[in-house]
Amino acid sequence: MSLVRIGFIGFGEVASIFSKGMCSKGGEIRIYDILISQKGGLEIIKKRILNNGIRINPLEEVIIKSDYILSTVPPQFAKDVAKKCARYLKPDKVYVDLNSTSPLVKIEVSKIIQSSKT
Repeated sequence: MSLVRIGFIGFGEVASIFSKGMCSKGGEIRIYDILISQKGGLEIIKKRILNNGIRINPLEEVIIKSDYILSTVPPQFAKDVAKKCARYLKPDKVYVDLNSTSPLVKIEVSKIIQSSKT
């Protein structure tokens, strides 16, 4: 069985809990969070990391080196994050929007992602 490579965009409570379980099952986890670029943000993210196997990377690297990209950002940023991620997505990547958004926003995110893969 090959190693599952998962990337989290946004690393709050949901992503930190999910990543802990995924690491325990042998997954390779990479994360990106906008907080990393803000003063004191890297320290906040490091406190959320519950497993040493998690790598903090720039957005592009998270996407390129992951098979599954999980968006776990605040709902108001879901579309903007999808647009930023779409630049790096290839047809073999799976983008999953786990954000608590409306059905309309989910459809818009889907269109953004699908347009990047054609």
